[in-house]
Amino acid sequence: MNFIAPLFLLGGLAIAAPVAFHLIRRVSRDSVLFSSLMFLRATPPRLTRKSQVEHWFILLLRCVALLLLALGFSRPFWGASLDDKESASTSTRTLILLDSSASMRRQKLWAEALEQVDKIVSEAGPSDELSIYTFGREFRPILRFGDWAQISPNDRRKAVGSRLSEISCGWSDTRLGNAMMSASELLSEPENGKPMSRPGVLMVLSDFQEGSHFDVLQGYEWPKGVSAQLIPLKVNHRSNAGLTLGEGVGEKRHGNFEGVRVRVANAPESKVEHFRLSWSRKEALEGVVPTQEVYVPPGQSRMVLLPFPTNSTPADTILLSGDDDDFDNRLYIVPPEVMRSTLIYRGNESSNETHQPLYYLQHALAEMDAGVVRVLGRPPGVRVSEVEQRQAKLTVVTDRLPADEVKLIQSVVKDGGKTALVVLKSRELEGTLNLLLPGSTVSIRESKISDYAILSEVDFRHPLFSIFGDPKFGDFTKIHFWKHRSLNPNEIPMSQVVAKFDDGDPAVIDVPLGKGHVVILTAGWHPEDSQFALSSKFVPFISSLLEQSGGVSGLMPSVHVGDSISLSDSALEPIVIERPDGRTDTVPAGSTNYTGASQPGIYAFHIGRSTRRIAVNLEPSETRTSPISPDEFEKLGVPIRQQSVSTTVAMAHKRNRIATEIEGRQKLWRGLLAGTFLILLLESAVAARVHRFAMNHSQEARVL
Repeated sequence: MNFIAPLFLLGGLAIAAPVAFHLIRRVSRDSVLFSSLMFLRATPPRLTRKSQVEHWFILLLRCVALLLLALGFSRPFWGASLDDKESASTSTRTLILLDSSASMRRQKLWAEALEQVDKIVSEAGPSDELSIYTFGREFRPILRFGDWAQISPNDRRKAVGSRLSEISCGWSDTRLGNAMMSASELLSEPENGKPMSRPGVLMVLSDFQEGSHFDVLQGYEWPKGVSAQLIPLKVNHRSNAGLTLGEGVGEKRHGNFEGVRVRVANAPESKVEHFRLSWSRKEALEGVVPTQEVYVPPGQSRMVLLPFPTNSTPADTILLSGDDDDFDNRLYIVPPEVMRSTLIYRGNESSNETHQPLYYLQHALAEMDAGVVRVLGRPPGVRVSEVEQRQAKLTVVTDRLPADEVKLIQSVVKDGGKTALVVLKSRELEGTLNLLLPGSTVSIRESKISDYAILSEVDFRHPLFSIFGDPKFGDFTKIHFWKHRSLNPNEIPMSQVVAKFDDGDPAVIDVPLGKGHVVILTAGWHPEDSQFALSSKFVPFISSLLEQSGGVSGLMPSVHVGDSISLSDSALEPIVIERPDGRTDTVPAGSTNYTGASQPGIYAFHIGRSTRRIAVNLEPSETRTSPISPDEFEKLGVPIRQQSVSTTVAMAHKRNRIATEIEGRQKLWRGLLAGTFLILLLESAVAARVHRFAMNHSQEARVL
């Protein structure tokens, strides 16, 4: 038997009252006439016997009546245990999303998250279903629903604790929105082939930082029957500044790099404004060169040009100090190397001819810091050795070449991953172009232009023009082309038109050839053909062309934790990768990507006798640690479930609701109250009969 209000059972203690009343000897109310007592000596009465119960049956009836009344008010009911009823009617499917991104390394957030998971597991009912997933950039299972069902209820807490002890907080960025969508889909999956019949609860344990990438939830249709419960993990302080790589490298003339640009961002709620930057080795805890002071007000950011160390101390890490959290205070840098590369120019002209393309090309290289590129001018009649051709990163062709020279350029581009730039100064390059590009049957003709042509369509996603992607730099309409050649790009296999003239003719065509590329310009940049060489776009274009061909070097492209690193330069042998923590990975020969960059630091790729070093850093969004409000999720359509103060209290309310439903169906209290009423009627009848008998007996004694 169970009770809804068991405290009313304490009312059963009232049965002591009838017992006490029956034991108290009452003074007789009968009066007996007697003569004067004034001549008698007063003496106290002597107690001849102890108080005794005279009417046991009446006492029993009164005690039973009080006991039934207490039972009625406690609202008892019969049936299965509440745990069984609760399991049968209110069990839930709960999926715990545990944030394991880099921002969870702050203070004791990760430890607090594990404690919260342990608490949720310990309070789960025997028939509740539970699963645990972690998320950062990826959504990974720790315990699936099927695994939970196979574990004995008494062993579940221990089993979950064992699995959680095997994982740790990672270094990736936070993809909260994607994780919540994946989790909600799992919760809405059919159970045993039938539609979901129990409520699904998504519990998210996270610091809910501003850079969580949760905007992808916009427009997402949340599954019915699934609600989200947000459990924020808070830090004691919020003074945090982040360090990210800026845009490019500051350069000086003659190939000497001045420094690296870094951005320091301060949190809006921060109480610190002064920070310090310094170079360090990755093993060092403090800077090894003098620090540079940086002032950043709360909620703002500053771009700083940090000079490279001038001493011989090797340094590949920039340290930020002055804030409370240090998880985002390191920026790893692979210092740029000045590469002395060679450019071969195959044109029938000299560098002194001011009206020819070579003259403007050399001046463009001078503006780009020409000390890193050596130009070899070779007219078509002068042979280029195979060694020189293979050493050259870029070959520019402006005049017709012999077949054997074209075949050599083709071999170097195809097998060596180099770039050849073909500038169509005239129709005479038709044979050279068809020989250079196998399978092409292109015919070149002069385009008829009444006044001038301009570039009207440019693909700014292509590497050649990506540098002009900003709308401030993407206007090519002011460059006039007086002449250009026309051809059909469909006659060149795998060709891609990168830019077009306003008359529809292609201006720039990119053709992949083996490991390299052939770029075709249908107009020259010299004044006879166009104003291209005199415009501000020419130098950046040549720079992009050299970067695509590997002819110049700067900082490595920004690589973040979790990014796939291209291995396009891999040889036909395994690649040994030395990780920042000292461990090594081996990538099989022929692999094109490496996906094991799971922590920030310097990764060394050993390819044969050569080594390629790549810096891997935190995703910049992970440094935005300001907390976001749960209201932001409600605005995105997420059904938020209000978090209970205590899960134990919530379970107590749930059990009480189940008990009330069962008791309401049985209504045993009515029978108990009816029994109490009958007992009281019987007690009244018996007491009246006893009283009448006592009165009659008293009258008879008085007569005698």
